[in-house]
Amino acid sequence: MKKHSVSAVWLVLILLVVGLCFRPLGARLGAEENNSDHPAEEPAPKVSGGDAPAKQVLNSMTVARKLDVTTLTKLKKREILLLGAAHDDRDTYMDKVQKVMRALSVPFTPVSRKQLETYDFSEVAALLCNCSELSLSGKAATNIKKFLKKGGYLFTTDWAIYAVVKKVSPGYIKSIGMGGSKMNVPVGPEEKNKNHVFLRNVFPDKGSDLQWVLDGGSKIFKIVKKGKVTVLLASSSGQMLKKYRSDLIAVTWTVGGKNRGYNPKFSGYGAGSDYVKKRSKSGVVLHVISHFDQQSLGFKDLKGNSSMYQLVFNFLVDAKLAKQARMLKKK
Repeated sequence: MKKHSVSAVWLVLILLVVGLCFRPLGARLGAEENNSDHPAEEPAPKVSGGDAPAKQVLNSMTVARKLDVTTLTKLKKREILLLGAAHDDRDTYMDKVQKVMRALSVPFTPVSRKQLETYDFSEVAALLCNCSELSLSGKAATNIKKFLKKGGYLFTTDWAIYAVVKKVSPGYIKSIGMGGSKMNVPVGPEEKNKNHVFLRNVFPDKGSDLQWVLDGGSKIFKIVKKGKVTVLLASSSGQMLKKYRSDLIAVTWTVGGKNRGYNPKFSGYGAGSDYVKKRSKSGVVLHVISHFDQQSLGFKDLKGNSSMYQLVFNFLVDAKLAKQARMLKKK
């Protein structure tokens, strides 16, 4: 055999070994259960977050919910869009959703309002929007409406109730004024929805005293379509209700279909589970009052409030699974 032929054989063998060692993380990870959403079981990835709350969430999830951590690692940059995170976007954004996303090691694609006018949402699972006072254009709103009707997920905060929600899914909630001063309010889950899939592990300790930070400029809101909006979090004292005539913190609803809110309780990933049966086939909107970066000292131990991180984690996992389910039906 010629010398250069032997070298070529060795080169091929080396490349094969390297390829096996460095396969993408998602390709080597598995699932806890045998079902259509996940591959066969393998160890969950060891993921650590970029700050204390993120580490708390990801470390605990690696032990208790390794299937969901695996799902999170499979998210692709093109599947998550984030309005207000682009360095060259000159619009004013009053929140920092990207800080939480980076801390959770979630890849995302920054987009501007202009880009949303013609953006191809075919591979997108979720769009997250930073708080802003500048509204979407009619073209951008129409494009997002189409995305929601096809099953897309939308996460908005605070002033996005005007800038985004009112444009793409009007009539479900309505702003009734602006907070007058910065204040902390005790928060708890709506009792009938405490087992909602979005609230899994948001309140990990029964004794946790979660305080939600309301910014002085927070847009207080009320529900317009009762019975069609699911309340996830509300202030658990009368302080906020008395001062602002509303105690709502986080709500969710579906776009398209029967529009009866979004109320799945987690019951496993098996094909016959209640969760899989009730997973949204329509779009889902989740709106939260105040800003991501305000929620940092919520628990009694003051080590950092992981509630917002956990809420986003749950939302992204559900968005990814919903997208996978849609893709399977198309095959």
